[in-house]
Amino acid sequence: MSKKLSTVESQKSLKAINEYRIDNPGTKKKRVVVAKSGEEIFNDIVSVVAGNYNIYYKVDIIWEDVGFDYKENGLNGYYSSTYHVVTYDNGILNIYSDEIVISIL
Repeated sequence: MSKKLSTVESQKSLKAINEYRIDNPGTKKKRVVVAKSGEEIFNDIVSVVAGNYNIYYKVDIIWEDVGFDYKENGLNGYYSSTYHVVTYDNGILNIYSDEIVISIL
C-alpha cells in the first residue's frame, strides 16, 4: 500500500472522489484503464462504486467482474483518499498508486 498522504493531499483526493460520487451515485459499470510503468495492463468495463466513510472516501473496483487477477498485477480492490492521490477532471477519475495509474472513464 502507498504511504499515508499529507492532510492537504488527502483532502484533495477526498474532494475528487466526492465529486465523482456525486456525478456517479451507486454502483456503475465503467471503463477502467490501468497503466503500470507507462504500459497498459488492463482496459475493460467493470463495476465501480465510490463511498463516503466519514473521515475518508474510497473507490471500490470490482475486478472480479471480468476475472482479472488484480492482486497478481499489483492492484487493490479499493483505493482510499487517505493513501492515494486521486484527481477528477472532465468526468475522468484518476487514481495514482506507486507506478500505477488507474483511469475510470
